[in-house]
Amino acid sequence: MNIGFDFRPEKFASATAYLAERKPEVTKKELCKLLYFADKRHLLRYGRTITGDKYFALEQGPIPSNELDALNGKGKAENINAVKQYGQLRGWTFKLEHPADLRALSKSDLIVLDEILAEMGAVLRIGTLSV
Repeated sequence: MNIGFDFRPEKFASATAYLAERKPEVTKKELCKLLYFADKRHLLRYGRTITGDKYFALEQGPIPSNELDALNGKGKAENINAVKQYGQLRGWTFKLEHPADLRALSKSDLIVLDEILAEMGAVLRIGTLSV
């Protein structure tokens, strides 16, 4: 049995912008990990993920396939354009240009994103979080 969700580019892009607003100079790797933990917690608590992305286990941790492609400017144009409306990568850092559209995120999405940032935001920066 395979359980899957539909990737929601507008939710991914808004969640990315939301995290970048609250964690300036957030890196691509940090975004991938924060979104993974947020999606996981939201799934366990509410029965659905925030972004709907599919994750792959790699050596440095879980990688969201559509999200990472969009951040790197690859994949579907719809996904790339969704994230570009808020900002873009400059090197490894996501540079926010416009605030998140909170209408794209539910109250439960925002609660979980805030929890994950509070618990793991500082830990990710110093690289002590293992997945």
